[in-house]
Amino acid sequence: MAIIIRQAERRDCERIMELVGELALYEKAPEQVTVSLKHFAESGFGERPVWWALVAEEVEGAEEVIEVEEVEKADEACFRNENIEACKSTLKSAAIGVEGAEEAIGVDKVEGAEKADEACFRNENIEACKSTLNGAAIEGAEEAIEVEEVEEAEKAQSCGSDAMNGEETKGDRVVGFALWYIRYSTWKGQRMYLEDFYVEPPMRRKGIGAMLFEGLVRQARESGLNGIVWQALDWNEPALNFYRKYGAKFDYEWVNCSLDFES
Repeated sequence: MAIIIRQAERRDCERIMELVGELALYEKAPEQVTVSLKHFAESGFGERPVWWALVAEEVEGAEEVIEVEEVEKADEACFRNENIEACKSTLKSAAIGVEGAEEAIGVDKVEGAEKADEACFRNENIEACKSTLNGAAIEGAEEAIEVEEVEEAEKAQSCGSDAMNGEETKGDRVVGFALWYIRYSTWKGQRMYLEDFYVEPPMRRKGIGAMLFEGLVRQARESGLNGIVWQALDWNEPALNFYRKYGAKFDYEWVNCSLDFES
């Protein structure tokens, strides 16, 4: 099995709502979840979406834990313009971690693409960059990159899976999600507001939470947002310790306020 991080799609809504229920139960407030599946789906995928999400999906057919970053389309400048800097940029954001890729691309440890082909970076070798990219499983790269010689690559990259046609691949399952929307601050401007962040208990301590959170950070930066804000329960020490690793600031001064309207 492998884990990929991808953008949520409409077909994920039912599963996300199941995880929302699990999160509410953990937070000791299951009765507070009153939104309908129809309303939830339309709010995210209707004519005027108000929320977006990343999901962590367990994919059958690959053994490595891999990360598919938010690369809608691989940088074609690498191939069209022979641009070494474009190659570097693409490699740094590529998801290289599919079983069998180590031999194909000469990477000692490919998880998270932290050690992509060093020839590309040290020797400025355009052919080495191309070779690495051709062996990598990159979300959205089918048109720009021909992925060959990578065992089970088609299953490991979301762009090549049956899921893109609206069909869930047998054995694939969403095990976590991070849902967000844009919040406007008169002090700071547009910011990402992280509404829910959850990984189901059996899949914790596998780095999935970090993959989701770091994916959010990248997406916020790429979207031009100037920060991320969220809430955490003061008794949830595992979550607080996780956020401390990223240098999060905690503000205990403000009080949450809300006003509910009857349907």
